[in-house]
Amino acid sequence: QPYLYGAEACGLMDAGAMKRKDEWIMFGKRLVVMVLCLVLVSGIAGAEIIPPYGEGQTGYQAVVLSERISIREAADTRAKVVTRLSYGTTVTVTNPINGWWECYLTENGPSAGWALDDYLLVNPSYYVTEKSTPVYAWNDTSAKKVGLLVAGTQLPIIRQMGKWLLVSLRGATGWIYASEIPSTMGNG
Repeated sequence: QPYLYGAEACGLMDAGAMKRKDEWIMFGKRLVVMVLCLVLVSGIAGAEIIPPYGEGQTGYQAVVLSERISIREAADTRAKVVTRLSYGTTVTVTNPINGWWECYLTENGPSAGWALDDYLLVNPSYYVTEKSTPVYAWNDTSAKKVGLLVAGTQLPIIRQMGKWLLVSLRGATGWIYASEIPSTMGNG
C-alpha cells in the first residue's frame, strides 16, 4: 500500500477527489511529454548532425573493387537485384549493417540498394602512375610480375605495408614497391 501524505493521510479526501487528483497527475505527465516532444521536433533542444567530411556530405565515398557487383533491394543475398555496378564505379555508402552498405548512386538521390562490403573499398586513396610501373604477385621484388601499369593508370590502394602498396586490379590485387612509385597518392 502506498504511503499517504497531507489530506489523504488524514482521510479528508474521498475516493472521487483522489480519482480527480490522479487524473490531474496523469494529465500533467502527458502535458510534460507532449511539450518535450514538441521541443525536440521543433529543434529547440535538438542536436546538430555534423557530416563526417564537410558541409552537405552524407555517408562515405566507396569504389567498386570487383568486375561487377549486384546492388540488392535489401541487405540479403536472396533479395532482388536492382542494378549492377562495374569495377571502379564510385558510390556513396551509409548505414553499414552486417557486412552490407546502403548505396547511393547520386549525392542527393534515393538509395539504389545494398551491396556487400567485400566488394567495396570505403574512403579510398588512389595510386596514379607517372611512368610504367611493375605490379608484383606479393610484396617482394623477386615475386612474379603480374602486370605493368602504363603512365596515367589510377588504382585504389587497399593497404600500405612499409614501402609496399597493395592495389586493386579489376577484381584481383597486386603489390607495387614504393621506390618504383613516381606517382601521387591521394583521394580520387
